[in-house]
Amino acid sequence: MAGKKKFFIISVPLILVLGAGFFIWFDLNKSNESNGSGGSDFVKPADMKMPDLSRPIVITADFPEDAKEIAKKNIEDTIVELKTDNTLFNSWMRLGVLRKAIGDYEGAKEVWEFAGALAPKNSASFNNLGDLYWHYLPDFKKAEENFLKAIENDPAKTFIYINLSEFYSLSYKEKFDMADDILLKGLENNPSDLNLLKVLADYYKNSGNKNKAGEYYNLILGIYPGEVWAKKELQDL
Repeated sequence: MAGKKKFFIISVPLILVLGAGFFIWFDLNKSNESNGSGGSDFVKPADMKMPDLSRPIVITADFPEDAKEIAKKNIEDTIVELKTDNTLFNSWMRLGVLRKAIGDYEGAKEVWEFAGALAPKNSASFNNLGDLYWHYLPDFKKAEENFLKAIENDPAKTFIYINLSEFYSLSYKEKFDMADDILLKGLENNPSDLNLLKVLADYYKNSGNKNKAGEYYNLILGIYPGEVWAKKELQDL
């Protein structure tokens, strides 16, 4: 199948059940012309233990019946691709998204870990594993490790800093104080990024640090004078 474009079925019910995970994966890969490593250094899988492609498709998520059928078919089609060529990074990523969507979190973990070994400089598989270990297979140490690896691999992906900051502030209470540190690191690598500035200002506001919040709302207005919401936030402090 190498060199051919393969499309899998997307319907409104399936989009609803896949949720944000699909769109994150799609956004990270939409610019790729081929089903490869996404521009990452690529490792041939000859000596790596590959996930079991015969793993049963068991849908435990609360899907409408038509979405179950579509998800099952998409998994089966993706498995056919990978049995033909097990180096297809994007197909592994897609399989992980689909496994997670149906509630097979262990299956998603195995697939994304393999994708990370296949393309160790990618960010998508590590970001997805961070989210998986945060919300679905709770292991905060592994969640942090994977988010940090995703940032190391692609410092320009600002939403990963935001994911890690929310992980620190909402769940990893022992490292609550690092929630702003990781956003500041993101701004070092991506100066003047509006999303990072907004999340940082909001973090300080919600933490009761009005001086810091005001500093960053003012900074936003200095760089982006059209962001009238920041002016309102300042007035409400």
